[in-house]
Amino acid sequence: AHFTVVAVHDEFGGQKSARFLDNVKTVAKRLRGDKNVAFANIKGIKWTDYLSTYNISEKDLPRVFVLEQTRNRFFYPPPSNSPDDLQTFIAEVIEGKIKPQRRVG
Repeated sequence: AHFTVVAVHDEFGGQKSARFLDNVKTVAKRLRGDKNVAFANIKGIKWTDYLSTYNISEKDLPRVFVLEQTRNRFFYPPPSNSPDDLQTFIAEVIEGKIKPQRRVG
């Protein structure tokens, strides 16, 4: 896969994190056959130091971003956790319509 959709959740976040992950899983199921996209989830509290290189801190959780590892860049969706909005955002990233961010450090 060329792009990885990374769902960063607060592993102690209860219902809010559970709903967030459910929404991301909905999109993952919809895009199951797309070879351009893979999905991953990261425990945000455990991996705080790593996530800081993507400008993500504990206060930002839950958060999703799309990683394009081969070009060392990533993309932040607008603040919405709806499956439809996330799916549209992923399509726009693949089509080159979204401005990328660069890792820090």
